[in-house]
Amino acid sequence: MHAVRCFYDMKRNNNIKVALIGALLVLSLGAMSSPYNQRVVWKDHQSDKTGLYTTKSHFSQDGISIGVHALYYYGDADNESVMLHGGFNPHNVGGMLTFAYHMPVSAHWIMRFSLSGGLVRGDNTEKFKAINRDDFRTIKNIFAQPAVGVEWYPLNRYGLFLYGGISCTVGYIDYSFYYQDRNTKTRENVAGKTYGILPMIQGGIGYSWNLSSSWMLSVQALFQEGLYDSQYMNLDAFPLDAKQNSKGVSLGTAGGYWYSYDADGTKHKHVHWNDGWFQAGITLTYRWSNCEQCRLLNNYGRVKTQRRR
Repeated sequence: MHAVRCFYDMKRNNNIKVALIGALLVLSLGAMSSPYNQRVVWKDHQSDKTGLYTTKSHFSQDGISIGVHALYYYGDADNESVMLHGGFNPHNVGGMLTFAYHMPVSAHWIMRFSLSGGLVRGDNTEKFKAINRDDFRTIKNIFAQPAVGVEWYPLNRYGLFLYGGISCTVGYIDYSFYYQDRNTKTRENVAGKTYGILPMIQGGIGYSWNLSSSWMLSVQALFQEGLYDSQYMNLDAFPLDAKQNSKGVSLGTAGGYWYSYDADGTKHKHVHWNDGWFQAGITLTYRWSNCEQCRLLNNYGRVKTQRRR
């Protein structure tokens, strides 16, 4: 019965996220089904001083990349489980290193396959002390994350792109939860180590610059949101099942809500929010085939040189 109830709760709370994944898959299939168009034509009205025009994005090439990203965690160990609630919390900042392969599938679409590793942290101690709240929570999650997504470059000559993808975060979590014992009215601590495996959705925006025919630099800002938040499927060890700690204390949710307590035992009810993070970083990409506009301009230069001779 417990398994059936958990499945029902997850299904009820994730209809929107399932729809988002479906939309992403439709876009991916549409991009992959389009012909990879590399035609180069001459226009009657020149688009630039060379008169060259291509239907292919200037940034759509095969390549590999390395990226460095800063993370900002939100979730149950954050400020009342709401993104940036109460202002920026420096204790929730983490970092991530990403390696990726970029594979063009159409004139403006690129599939991105990546593997990331890093640290995400959550800590509400200072914030809750300031408001006399007594359910302090701290977590450190060392994780690895495979992901697949789609970059869409809507403009030929400019590097603006949108990104959407799915990922799976596998983490080793070190946690410490202080909570108010309802019977003794004393503060108790549950601490330990556990793991979490969390499917996530990704979305964001970025901009790229061609440094040369082989190198490209990109900046991007994204979010990642967990699809579930249950025992062993989270970023922050919460909700915590009784068998996960030596005290045998269960810290979980009820009907989509969770509860916190002031130092005097006053109870507060909160809407449950799945775990996730904001992400901002910079990526350096190496392409083993020349960028399209660089190839066109090189050809144009060679033709002009030959005509002068």
